Amino acid sequence: MIRVCIAVLLILELLGIQMPGFRLFGWQEDDFVLEAVTERDGSGVKEYWARSRDGSTGRLADSFDPDDAEVYTAAFDCFSCRLEDERVVNTLVSTALTDGAGETVRADETTERLLRTLAGETGHAILEVRIFVDGGTYYAAVKENVNWSDPCLLYLWERETDSLQLVFRWDGVTVVGIRQP
Repeated sequence: MIRVCIAVLLILELLGIQMPGFRLFGWQEDDFVLEAVTERDGSGVKEYWARSRDGSTGRLADSFDPDDAEVYTAAFDCFSCRLEDERVVNTLVSTALTDGAGETVRADETTERLLRTLAGETGHAILEVRIFVDGGTYYAAVKENVNWSDPCLLYLWERETDSLQLVFRWDGVTVVGIRQP
């Protein structure tokens, strides 16, 4: 019986049928460490995602309002990309960002450090970085140029250790909001 229920839930999920008030895999909201809102590139269709404490991720049936985080965008021309020993090497060449109001601003010292870390850690050409600062916590959604796919990786940046933790991985989306529990 449990197998049938799981199969039905997976089929509903694959068909995009969402049941109001139902969250996949029996997650409870207090299990989440981060939620994200994505928009399918070019379609305007929003999807709602969660990452649980055990590291699993999934799409949510219910929508939510994202936090009022500061958002900054670094365009592709903030980075240069070259091949070195058959490996892609990115370099930060500009700290000009676009803020949530569409104004051009210079990255502060902390944000510049994050951008340099992303440039050093990303293994593909960077098309865009969207930085979300939520309650002093920094997240970076990185869109990479990878041949036939359009990966978008959302990282949590640990300022103290200058390290990146991959939180979500998608294809063909733009992250438009996040919510911390």
